[in-house]
Amino acid sequence: MIDRFRRWAPIAVAIWVLTAFIAWHYESACGVFFSGVCVSQYWAGLRWILLLKWIAPYQTLLGGLAAVAAGTFVLLAAKLSSEQAQTAENARRKQSAIVACSIVADEFRDAQIQVSLQLSKTADTLCTVCYLHSHASFNRPYAWFDCLGTKA
Repeated sequence: MIDRFRRWAPIAVAIWVLTAFIAWHYESACGVFFSGVCVSQYWAGLRWILLLKWIAPYQTLLGGLAAVAAGTFVLLAAKLSSEQAQTAENARRKQSAIVACSIVADEFRDAQIQVSLQLSKTADTLCTVCYLHSHASFNRPYAWFDCLGTKA
């Protein structure tokens, strides 16, 4: 927004100065622009502008405009601050969610490893029991293959 203001501000000031000069010259009724008769009036008008004597009749209006501009500045600053705080909070929450998901993934991986180890131990124990059982029964010497899912 400030960049747009910077771009148009010189143009607006130039148009205002030109319009003010033409209006002032129209009211003075001294003749043609920059004629010898009007030079003293131009210098008086220039001093009036440069010494800021023109502010006195408009000081209430200018004070009000300054107050509105200051209020606008405060509102924009508060909005920007609020947006930055919200962006920082969103980034913090996203990072927290990433960490939480990482922790949960680690827990699932650990649980999967534990289950896999338990299943491996159970399968080993089952095969050992089947093997011992098959040796104990003399009429089925290869019965332990049935435990593994194969048939002899």
